[in-house]
Formats: sequence, structure tokens, C-alpha cells
Amino acid sequence: MDYKIDLHVHSNTNPHVFSTIKENAEYASEIGMKVIAITNHGPALEDTPHWWHLLNVRIVPDYINGVRILKGVEANIVGENG
Repeated sequence: MDYKIDLHVHSNTNPHVFSTIKENAEYASEIGMKVIAITNHGPALEDTPHWWHLLNVRIVPDYINGVRILKGVEANIVGENG
């Protein structure tokens, strides 16, 4: 399979990850990907990035090395009613 998009990418603002957003984008470019979505953990998880990261991720450029960067967060479903 030749995927051109990855909609679930964490960066090193999550404690279990070692790559920066820029490093993720550079690697994605090297392997021919066109789009990645930054989806660090949401506020309900223990290893959630500090709240300022969740707010400031919007300053990341829309493109890095020709790769489109979508900015989001991994959703937390905390109960039947959301």
C-alpha cells in the first residue's frame, strides 16, 4: 500500500514520543506523504501536553517541506454521553 496521508501523528509534547512536528513532517516528505495530522492527546489523558501546546499548535505552519500539516487533538470519549 502507498499511503499519502496519516491522520494520527503525535509529537514529542506527548511524553511517549521522541519526534518533533518538524521531524515528523520531514520524514513524511522523505517517504512521499502529502498530509499529516498532529493529534496529540486530549485533556482527559495522564500524558496530555500542557494546555498551552493544545492552544498554540495553531501557529505551526500549514506546510513543512511540502507536507500539509493538519492541527487537531486526539478526542477523549469519557462516557456514553460524551
